[in-house]
Amino acid sequence: MLNVLKSSQSLLKVFFDITGFIKETFNLGLYLCIISITSAYLVLNEYLHVFDWITQNYRYSIFKAVFFFILDYSAYILCCLSIYLFTQKKDFLKQKQFWLISSVIFIFEAVYRSSFIKYALDSKSMNIDMFYYLSPIINHLDSIVVIIIPLIVFYMLYEKRHLEHFFGIRQKGVDFTPYFWMFMIMAVVIFIASGQQSFLKYYPEVKRSHYIQVAQYLGISQYITLLIYEFFYMSSFIIVEVLYRGVLIFTMVRFLGKYAIYPMICVYCLLHLGKPLNEAISSFFGGFVLGVLAIQYKNIYGGIAIHMGIALLMEVFVYVRLLN
Repeated sequence: MLNVLKSSQSLLKVFFDITGFIKETFNLGLYLCIISITSAYLVLNEYLHVFDWITQNYRYSIFKAVFFFILDYSAYILCCLSIYLFTQKKDFLKQKQFWLISSVIFIFEAVYRSSFIKYALDSKSMNIDMFYYLSPIINHLDSIVVIIIPLIVFYMLYEKRHLEHFFGIRQKGVDFTPYFWMFMIMAVVIFIASGQQSFLKYYPEVKRSHYIQVAQYLGISQYITLLIYEFFYMSSFIIVEVLYRGVLIFTMVRFLGKYAIYPMICVYCLLHLGKPLNEAISSFFGGFVLGVLAIQYKNIYGGIAIHMGIALLMEVFVYVRLLN
């Protein structure tokens, strides 16, 4: 009974944190602008298929990184202009640090989304199944080099004087209880969504990895190759949370205040281009909730845990449905 009471209190705290944040930052004009900008990018991609065209025709080209930089940074700046127009935050556009730091962040983000390390794998000189299996795994490892290590340097040289934690990575104030109950609620939503044709077509991610063929090629159980792939896939969400909930909030909050969440959720939504449209739309609201909790609790551990859990459920639910 005591545990149930504590759980209900945790959920209520999350509810009041979110509603309190909305009351504090609510501006109808700003909200309409953020929603309109995000929707415009999603609709244009849905009808023009720009994302698919770029990723298919410039898969290993630097042009892909340029595309992601222009796409995400332009959306981010448009959202920041909305903050300038509808709030009291006016000074940041005149600050050189705002432009320098934001552009550097989106260079990191563009490189992260471009998967440059796939150059190292030659599909013509190696087993094709191994190529498809190793490419995403190496891409996840690549994130450590192109994102985490530069961010550590960036933090130590510059951000440490402004932040007492590494972009939300700290143990103080960690409470997984509210995230657990949010996860349980989302589990029901994901189970329902997993039956939709768009989700069945895209997920599970592991189906594109040729893990069964790789297991046969190596002479090992397919469950070993499955678990190895899923381990690296799940670990990739640590990078996502550090970059979007960590860097884009805690670095930019000194320029934009708590409004830093709104450009972040737009860009985070664009990260889901190429995935089912329903997932991209839901990421807008999910990114908002995780962003609010990150800024309220000043850590992203809960966001990492719930993000990994939701991604795993997507894999499992769709995998089971396909088996049946």
